[in-house]
Amino acid sequence: MMKSIASGLLVTGVAATAFYLGKEENRTKVNQWLNEARAKLLNETASDYKPYLHEKVGHPDDQDLEDQSMVDEGAVYSVQYYDKHMKND
Repeated sequence: MMKSIASGLLVTGVAATAFYLGKEENRTKVNQWLNEARAKLLNETASDYKPYLHEKVGHPDDQDLEDQSMVDEGAVYSVQYYDKHMKND
């Protein structure tokens, strides 16, 4: 009797998990949550598992047009955001 209840609960749990993880959005949330939990347990930061950031920080390359474009867009966005909110006041 107890085995059938336990296996029924197990099957229900597996089915509920499969149903929840059926959406890409939910899989992304679970994956992000697991990564954050792992980082907290191991006392890691983003820079611990992204070593390429150490190479680029403070050393812009004149030939890296993608990086320059990103910086340019970021600067324009902040100015537009400030102007938009100042005009609304």
